[in-house]
Amino acid sequence: MSDQERLARLTNLLYGLATVMFGGTILELLSAKHYQDPVQLIPFALCGAGIVAVLLAWKRPGRATVQGLRIFMLVTAAATLLGIWKHIEGNIGFIREMHPATSRWPLITGALTGRAPLLASGVLAAAATTAIAATFAAGWNLREPGVVPGSFGDWRTPSTPRLS
Repeated sequence: MSDQERLARLTNLLYGLATVMFGGTILELLSAKHYQDPVQLIPFALCGAGIVAVLLAWKRPGRATVQGLRIFMLVTAAATLLGIWKHIEGNIGFIREMHPATSRWPLITGALTGRAPLLASGVLAAAATTAIAATFAAGWNLREPGVVPGSFGDWRTPSTPRLS
């Protein structure tokens, strides 16, 4: 098996994995009834758009598509921080409602280990990172105009002399 074939398989694996992660997250959010507050709909939108972006970059790759995917995935990964914050905020609210006198260390511990898991939204960052990794496995180098996977200036051919 050639290096090109290995990279093609890796690319397909990463794109497929990212798609499954976004789809699985939607199912998980539905099973957790994560739609009772408007802010809880944000991960649904990110996952749906993430699936579309990954499928576009995977099945119709182009410079603009891949660049759009990378930018959107960075936004998606950053949105993970909002999810973590909202989970901490929810945990603190729950603790204060149940035990109003709680403060300091017990409040911090409860906020970090409460009913809303902090790293649950981290799956979006993992899926986004996987999708970005797929574009690199596919050989997309967006810093050099006109460079597409398999072309002369492709990053996979570092020993090939460049024409200036």
